[in-house]
Amino acid sequence: MRIGPVRSGGAARSMPLERFVALIAAREGVPAPGLALAHARAVLTTLREAVDDDEFFDVTAQLPQDYVSALIPART
Repeated sequence: MRIGPVRSGGAARSMPLERFVALIAAREGVPAPGLALAHARAVLTTLREAVDDDEFFDVTAQLPQDYVSALIPART
């Protein structure tokens, strides 16, 4: 069973970036939110490399701006 849909009743809910990072840190068992944030950035960097630009845009266009600014490194 997937916990998210059960807790939310299937409805999308916003989550502050700080809470998202704290949940990552707790799930990974890392002591520092900065480390969890770096891991989230690594996942999105890998995703960017794995899919084409249109697909990546489709995913990131749904994120709040603070998530985009904190998690998606500028493309070089």
